[in-house]
Amino acid sequence: EKDEVRSDDFSYSSKNNANAYEEFKNPGNGNKNKNDDETFSQEPLFGNDTTDKASVIFGQSEDEMRREFKAFKAAKLFKKFDCDLTDIVSPEVLDQKLIEAKNYGFGGVVITPQKIKIAKEKLAGTGIEIVAAVCFPLGEEAFGVKKYAIKKAFEKGADRVYVPVGISTVKFNATDVMKREFKKIIRAAKKRKVSAVLESGIMTSAEIEKAVKVLNAAGVRSFVSSSGFFGSGESVAAVKSIRYYLAGGSEICGFTASRRSDEAVGLMSVADRLFVKNAAELAADIKANLKY
Repeated sequence: EKDEVRSDDFSYSSKNNANAYEEFKNPGNGNKNKNDDETFSQEPLFGNDTTDKASVIFGQSEDEMRREFKAFKAAKLFKKFDCDLTDIVSPEVLDQKLIEAKNYGFGGVVITPQKIKIAKEKLAGTGIEIVAAVCFPLGEEAFGVKKYAIKKAFEKGADRVYVPVGISTVKFNATDVMKREFKKIIRAAKKRKVSAVLESGIMTSAEIEKAVKVLNAAGVRSFVSSSGFFGSGESVAAVKSIRYYLAGGSEICGFTASRRSDEAVGLMSVADRLFVKNAAELAADIKANLKY
């Protein structure tokens, strides 16, 4: 029988976090051996007048190739961002945020169902997914309300949905209700992705274990570590505590409100995607630190 796993069993050292960030900024440096400097300081074998081998072989300087690779890495990371726009109420601000999402090439924008049509029109042809946050952030609505909201969200053009797991359902140990509810939600989604949002920051490890196993049994294969509503659940430990119990083929999206690239890269080392509160600011910091 598996011992109970406590949240402090998933501690993540700042050293590991720093190593992940350094590898992201300077790929390959961790594997450098002591003879590398000597090797690269030797004269070119195919002509002493050739100072930049890359420009001869690839038609680009080493600096240009390095910048291009950094830009590629950043773009790949941004594709894993679900940009949180659920609290936007101004049409002007929403328009600005959608333009930012397009410019940075985020993977998805998370919005309330009322804004699906606007986002769909603004982001047409970009490949950015429209993620409808249904009954967000508490998820305490009756099942009939959730089912109707999910159906309407997909009819309006949502590509996938975030559905909060009501914290009351967790705290009152109503696992049978949770399982029945999400089985019907998965069926109503008709093979389109449903992400269950857990408030892991205010759940015990035992509650996380039970909820993840019940939801997996109901057919859920995508989880989000927090809605951000309770101001917790964005740590590496929270993501690890969910990942520990996931069934095969499942993914975990870690919530973060951080604007710091080192923290985001550290979280990305244990998450498959990020649900990002301040996506444009975080992306700008990543670009500034990569220096491309």
